[in-house]
Amino acid sequence: AFEPLTIIPLVVIFTLLPVRGVMLPSLVVVLSVVWTWGLQAMLDVPIYIAGIIMPPILLAIGCADGIHIIERYNENVLLYGEREKAVLETMGEMWRPVVLTSITTAIGFGALTTGQMVADQVLGAFSAFGILVAMAVSLTLIPAMLAVLPLPEEKLLGRRRALSPRILIRLGEFVEKRRVLLCVAGAVVTVVFLASSFMLRIDYSWVESLAPETPVLLADRYLRERHGGTMPLNIIVRSNSEGGIKDPKILRAMEAVLASLAADAEVGDTRSIAEYVKRMNQVMEADRPGTYRIPDSSDLVAQYLLLYSISGDPGELDDMVDYEYRTANMSVLLRSDSMATLSRIMSKTEALLDLHLRGLDGVTATVTGSARMMWVIFSMVLGSQIYSLTVAAVLVLTVMTVLFRSFTDTLMCIVPSSFAAILNFGFMGMLGIPLGPEKAIISAIALGIGIDYAIHLMTRFREVLGRGLSVEEAVVEAMRTVGRAILFNAVVVVAGFAVLGFSSAPSNVIFGGLVALNMATSALGALLLLPALLAVDGHRRAAKGPTKKAPWLRDAA
Repeated sequence: AFEPLTIIPLVVIFTLLPVRGVMLPSLVVVLSVVWTWGLQAMLDVPIYIAGIIMPPILLAIGCADGIHIIERYNENVLLYGEREKAVLETMGEMWRPVVLTSITTAIGFGALTTGQMVADQVLGAFSAFGILVAMAVSLTLIPAMLAVLPLPEEKLLGRRRALSPRILIRLGEFVEKRRVLLCVAGAVVTVVFLASSFMLRIDYSWVESLAPETPVLLADRYLRERHGGTMPLNIIVRSNSEGGIKDPKILRAMEAVLASLAADAEVGDTRSIAEYVKRMNQVMEADRPGTYRIPDSSDLVAQYLLLYSISGDPGELDDMVDYEYRTANMSVLLRSDSMATLSRIMSKTEALLDLHLRGLDGVTATVTGSARMMWVIFSMVLGSQIYSLTVAAVLVLTVMTVLFRSFTDTLMCIVPSSFAAILNFGFMGMLGIPLGPEKAIISAIALGIGIDYAIHLMTRFREVLGRGLSVEEAVVEAMRTVGRAILFNAVVVVAGFAVLGFSSAPSNVIFGGLVALNMATSALGALLLLPALLAVDGHRRAAKGPTKKAPWLRDAA
């Protein structure tokens, strides 16, 4: 996050906007990050690994409102020519969409607090706080700064705004004329990528996420491929009586479980007290063929173990069995930390324990160890994020329906987010990119960004439509004004996350590329599909009678 290449987004903004268009949105992001991490420090809440992505989130979301406000301000400067009038008109038009986008996005991230993982709860709570801080700063500091800064030069505004309005006007005209075709094409693309998303597999490897030539990765691969493995899995077997582990039935069951696991290509070394007992029996039988086995008598097993403890190292079996022989440890080393592999091995181990050990009287068996813990944490993280995103989507839909007082407008507002999420997961399915915990959070970012784009564009469309413009004129006007801010915001955010493509870690490269793709498709949905849907809906409403202002805008100034 602090590499020199992070200057790229600011360079992009600077080339597209006047100086105030760079400084003021950047100031919003900086203040929101400082206040958020400052609050964490005051409350003595640590920054977890998941919290590292908070600054990029606030960059993507926090600068959006600032860009929209400044774009509208520049429009009003050209319209009114007076600083105070331009600021008042701008904030009168912009406070509502800024509040709506911030509240819905904060609710979306705040839903992460419903998950089971503390790291996700902290990320959700403080991201929501940072988004609300960005809203407050955008509504107060930006207009205050605009009110004291001199008016931008008209020539400068005209030069910087000469190209994009023409392109966006043409795009608006194209979208309005081809509205039905675009809706059908969007539906077809959505169905195709939705079908591809079913090919998506869930997997992640902490070790393989390192750069290919990292020494620790090469060393780990060597141990996994040439030796017994590096990922420990332990099975704790308990008997309800002292000396119960000496029972030949239990020892043979332990032997059967480990033998079946050892046949798996991803399983390396296995070890249990059963191997010691078999070797002792073989030695005592003069290494005769067929003597490497568990003896039939519990007393004989006890004698072997007593003799071993007297003649050998008394502490050698400490990690295999306790002093009273009530509890034994079965040790397994795995050759992979892939979550798909761990999930398969866990299922296989549980089935073997049910088959061989858990049916014995008074015997319990529990799977634990680093492999088990990693698998449990991964499952909790992924499950928690999916659950939280579901809750977020439901809450956002509910709040937007209440605020908009129009279920149709609410559904259209989620089009860019849904389109981006489906294309993102479908793309991952096509390329065989597995879904891991770091990629699941992309949907939360897409939810916030896509809804922001949609609310700003829809608000502008409904405003100008309510002033008496035709549907065609309303689409073009919304694209000319808000579309420009959406385009700039998308370019900035895509450039910001695309910087991760220069990272030395493959996981960062993939994550940055997927987020950049997600932001680009969100903008694509907002600039093509949403205007097409608004045009279709606008013509439908116009056919019913005179155009009226949307219910949620009737009380606007």
